[in-house]
Amino acid sequence: MSLSKEQLGRAIQLNLGGREDQEEKIQLGMELALEEIGMIHSFPGLRDEPTDLAIVAGESSVDLPDGTLAIYGAVFVNSTSSYRVRIKTRDWVSKRYPNPTADPTGTPVYGYRHEGKFNFVPFSDGTYAIRLSLGKAPGFSATTDLPTVQYLSEAIIAFGTAYVFRSIERWKTAEFWSKRGNEVAQKAKIRDMRANGNQNTPDVSEGGVTRGDYWDNPFMDSPYRSL
Repeated sequence: MSLSKEQLGRAIQLNLGGREDQEEKIQLGMELALEEIGMIHSFPGLRDEPTDLAIVAGESSVDLPDGTLAIYGAVFVNSTSSYRVRIKTRDWVSKRYPNPTADPTGTPVYGYRHEGKFNFVPFSDGTYAIRLSLGKAPGFSATTDLPTVQYLSEAIIAFGTAYVFRSIERWKTAEFWSKRGNEVAQKAKIRDMRANGNQNTPDVSEGGVTRGDYWDNPFMDSPYRSL
């Protein structure tokens, strides 16, 4: 069952012992709860439609839209072709490309998220587009709004309650509600995956280069020509 924003807020208030002096924190707690849930799993309703962002020649990053929680996929697009850009961690890319400004320019091969940007290597050699599948938390606008995500009313209540207790320095009680929120969200994740056959995890790999690291392979004269 999905509860409206008003009903969710009332449930959090009851968890606070009926206190009527924490309304602003309750409202903020519900919004932050949606963000917390979005970082656990990309539930239906948290994933945006693919977003095309322009890549400029000589640049190596694009700004992510406000509210982006996760990147679930990246595809390079130009007028004649498209291919998947492999998403890695910042450390993974930095270890293999410690000085990308000295490398030949080209089209994106690897990318990572850092400080509100999607960064990629090599530096772009032209003007293109990159299509990102993003996870974003939907907010509530009206008190009658229902969460766009099924199964998650209890998790929103728990995480929202935890936020308010943290804000008033009730640390142990906050820890209890945060743990409860995680438990409920994980159960909802399993239910969603069983219902939809949907993994919906961020497209990030810690593994090595697909066809071998270039410094270990004499037949690979460039990391960008290896794919």
